[in-house]
Amino acid sequence: MNKDTIYPASVSETLEMLKKQNFVADDKLVQMIFLSLSIKRPLLLEGPSGIGKTGVALAIANGLGRPLIKLQCYEGLGVNEAVYDWNYAGQLLSIKMHKKIYREGHKSDSFFNDKFLIKRPLLKALQLQNGKGPVLLIDEIDRADPGLEAILLEILAENQFTIPEIGSVIAQVPPIVIVTSNGTRTLHNALRRRCLFHYSSWPEFKQEKELLESKIPNAYKTINLMIDSYLDSIRMGSTVRDNPLTSNGNWASTLSQFNAFELSPERVSKAFKLYFNYREKLKRAEKAEISNLLKLAQKEFKELSL
Repeated sequence: MNKDTIYPASVSETLEMLKKQNFVADDKLVQMIFLSLSIKRPLLLEGPSGIGKTGVALAIANGLGRPLIKLQCYEGLGVNEAVYDWNYAGQLLSIKMHKKIYREGHKSDSFFNDKFLIKRPLLKALQLQNGKGPVLLIDEIDRADPGLEAILLEILAENQFTIPEIGSVIAQVPPIVIVTSNGTRTLHNALRRRCLFHYSSWPEFKQEKELLESKIPNAYKTINLMIDSYLDSIRMGSTVRDNPLTSNGNWASTLSQFNAFELSPERVSKAFKLYFNYREKLKRAEKAEISNLLKLAQKEFKELSL
């Protein structure tokens, strides 16, 4: 590690840092994380839900020993929920207690200061947390209204935010910013220009196997390989491909709890119920879907083993 910046000094050091956090990343993602840390630019991660975008921020925070501040985006999120708000009840009480210093139309410092300022995640990220600059995760920004992007521009570009009543709050140590998007809507170019960009897709077979082994090192190797072949079949050729698996580790853990030394339609049917969130899809898969896909996965597994 580079002691001056306390960031990884190279791409290889970045990879080692992520590995220590059991986070599996491809070369392109590691390179973008390294660049983001080196040049102090926010990193925008876009891709399907469930592929580990949020985990990037957690791995960086743990790897660098920094606190993580998360802003979960949702429709209607605005300045008062994301950046700051005023304790109006406290201000009103203070006004009643200090009538002599209150003048109509005059914003007294007694009422607009840090004492009455309610700090939301984005404002907290501009201030030191336990003496350290935090990692700021702005999660699923595409779920929020486009207006939130305008609010973020000053923070992402200048590491500061201007509050009309008291002026600019400037970060002493710029936060490490990770922005995630599931791609459900197009983000404004002004936001994209302020960020480095990486698109994450579903991992290939080899990376999926590495990911599974990092999460469940004691899982049977045969099960690991067949799970990955099975999931590849599901994603590429299944009628349920539109319902992505959120965690291979959960499914593998369930199989191992059933003491499954090899996959069978009965065992898979029990464990595979974790995959479905809708009743109609579960019913459809319980008929012929699982058996057919398992046969295809077993065939692929035998070919890979030759």
